[in-house]
Amino acid sequence: MDWAMMDDVEEWGVTALQATAIMDAGDIWAFETFKRRPVNKARMYRHEIMEAGIGVIMDTIKRFSSGIYFPETLDYTNPSIRGKLRPMMTQKDRKIYWEQDDVDTIIRKIYSADNQPGVLDTLFHEEYYLYGVHREGRLLGNPGEVIAKRQDAICIAAINGAVWISHLRKKNTKTGKYFKLPATKVLADKRTCQRFAPRLKGDWPCPTHEFC
Repeated sequence: MDWAMMDDVEEWGVTALQATAIMDAGDIWAFETFKRRPVNKARMYRHEIMEAGIGVIMDTIKRFSSGIYFPETLDYTNPSIRGKLRPMMTQKDRKIYWEQDDVDTIIRKIYSADNQPGVLDTLFHEEYYLYGVHREGRLLGNPGEVIAKRQDAICIAAINGAVWISHLRKKNTKTGKYFKLPATKVLADKRTCQRFAPRLKGDWPCPTHEFC
């Protein structure tokens, strides 16, 4: 799913495979596809993926119980097979290049990492994981700079606009372990952020917590 979001694939799916010694190489018992919405990974799991997964499980149980159904062999040369085996996505794959990536690309990268593991980035010379991205429609600034704050979120400029980040988690070190918290609370001790990023008034159009 991470790769589907990064590649902006419109349709994705869930597959039930026979367990084998080789990961994701077993015969196919059932599959179901769905349209991918422009939302983060957590919301996809709670809705489309969960619903498709339940459907696939029910189909697999019926076919196995019948005693006459034989699963299909996985054959990547078959043109009807749309998926492909890919490595686990790493922080290197998700890295944001603020001087190159547009807002859409940044959003897809962070969407693919919500709510875990987040996208590792550098703010004020320290490393943090970014979560909870939303598009900003008016503000502009130097790419990669924190340019505003609102309702515990921070706004970071991109090459063609800006994005809001609702939560951060400082990267763990040998001497400290850190939790995911609202962005401005994590950066509360950063004088540069407090001084140069104005706090905007009014309601933020997107909530900092999403439950659906």
